[in-house]
Parts: sequence; C-alpha cells; structure tokens
Amino acid sequence: FQAEDGIRDVERSRGLGDVYKRQVYAGRRLCDEYSLSPPSDVACLVSRPLVRQWIMNLPMAVQEQLRDVSPICPEDISIMEPVKLFDSHIHCDAVMKRLGTRSWDKVVEEESCSGMVVIDTRIYSCNFPDLWSVAEDILRHPQVYLTVGLHPHVASRKISSEVYARQRQLLRHSRCVGIGEIGLDFYRDYSPRDVQKDVFVRFLRLAKDRNLPVIVHNRSASDEIKKIICRESGKTLKGVMHCFSGDIKFARDMIEAGFYISFAGNITYRNFKDIEVVSEIPLDKILIETDSPFLTPEPKRGSRNEPANVRFCLLYTSPSPRD
Repeated sequence: FQAEDGIRDVERSRGLGDVYKRQVYAGRRLCDEYSLSPPSDVACLVSRPLVRQWIMNLPMAVQEQLRDVSPICPEDISIMEPVKLFDSHIHCDAVMKRLGTRSWDKVVEEESCSGMVVIDTRIYSCNFPDLWSVAEDILRHPQVYLTVGLHPHVASRKISSEVYARQRQLLRHSRCVGIGEIGLDFYRDYSPRDVQKDVFVRFLRLAKDRNLPVIVHNRSASDEIKKIICRESGKTLKGVMHCFSGDIKFARDMIEAGFYISFAGNITYRNFKDIEVVSEIPLDKILIETDSPFLTPEPKRGSRNEPANVRFCLLYTSPSPRD
C-alpha cells in the first residue's frame, strides 16, 4: 500500500493471485471513500492471513462491497462468506466470573457467541458451589457443549466424592462430549507432580471407560504426557492436545496416538515459537480455540477474550482461503 513500484515489485516477484490483488485494490479505493487507514506495510500483500485479517477488521459495509469484487474463483473469497465456527475450548465458569454473573444468558447477551458453537472444558466445581445448577444453566443454550475434568492446577485440592459423582452424572448428558481439561503442568507446578499424574491417569481411565475423548493440558511436560498416554491408551484413547506447545515430533506422535492438535490465541503473538509446526500438521488434524477468557488473540489482545475471536486463530492456521 505504499509506492506503486513497491506493489508492482511484490506482484512480479511473489504474487498473491488475481482475487487478492482485486480485493486489495478495491480495499484501497474503499479506504479512500470511507477515510480508513490502510495497512502501513506493503509486506502484507504477500501474506494471505494478514490480508484476510485486514479485510475482516474493516467495517461491515466495506466488507459487503469487497464481496462484490468479481473473483476468478469464488472459492478464493470463501473466507468472506458467513460460516459456522467451532470454538473448541473455552471456560464458561471463568467467563461468567469475569462478567460478574452466574448466568450464561448474560454471557450470550454481552459476548459475540450467537451463531458460534462452543465447548466448555472445565467444569469441576472449584469456582462454584453448585456444579449441577451451573451446568444446567449452560446446557439450556444449544450451541454450548460441556466436558468435565480436573485441571492440573487444582489437582491437589480436596475435591469431594460428591463432585466426582456429579461429574459422572453430567457425562450422561447428550451434550457432555468429553473429559477435560486434564493433563500436566510442570511449568507452574501449582500441584505436586505425582498428584498431577495420579489425577491425569484417573481421568484417562474414565475416558476409556466411557469411550469419550480427552482434552489435554500440557505445559513443559510433553515427555511425561506422551509416556502416560502411550501406557494408558491401548489404542483406545482419543482427544485433543489443547493450546498446543511442543515440537513437530511431539505433534506427530500425538496425531499417531489418535489426537487432534488445537491452537489458541497465542498462535497470533509475535513471540509464538512453534509457528512452523502449524504448517507441518495436516489440516484435518487441526482444531482452533480461544481458551476464553484467556489468551486473547491479536488484534484484540488487551481486552477480554470471547468465542467470536476464534476467527483470528483460523486466519493463522489456514494456508489459503480455500483450505
């Protein structure tokens, strides 16, 4: 968006495809018309995710006009069309706590999650005294699914047998779809490691017994998690490596073990160290999540996270719009 010579050089040496060129040129004209500030860096022309992110941040009226730009291949602008997104990992209890409410109705009113399908991954009654009433309130909303588990941060807390019994009751609900989040956190070490491992194994076995997927938390514990999963699986465990951190070998090992790899808002941060891993993972093995209300993605970083922000994670995991 700087010098015309710069734009021509970019097109000649790298190229984006005619659809994106047309969108970008149309966008530049619309910026003039609406007195908008275009991207300051001409390098965004060679990065499809950045182009798409810029488009999605434009006012809706501008986006509507961009959709009318005549494409060579309609699939190339499919990212502009309305789609139903799944946020595969949020924390309803924490979202409600930050909003100062115990009702998911208030969340639906204030957060942009209409039309979204979200999955809550941490119902364990440490933040609320009445697990059942919280879960019932959430499950009144058809776009929300639940999982139950015990986060490694709280593995050492005294959880009553009643809570475990209620978790098992929730597992009978048709929209209680997994076990989690569970796992190991050897970075914070809020719970003793032996306790973390004991709780992790306990829930892995529950998942096998109920034939349900698991949502696994891993921080600085890849080797131990791999060892436990391989020992406990018997080729029957399946699930998700939530908010993935690790190298490509660990990712491939987990995929081989029957797991999906999920990326959260931190994939959009400049200091994200595993960005090269994303391009190595098959698209049909990738999930996206917000981990709301945590890990708000760019360009919303600094504000409270919400399920609608999952679209920014999508931009960083899709190599091209048609994928």
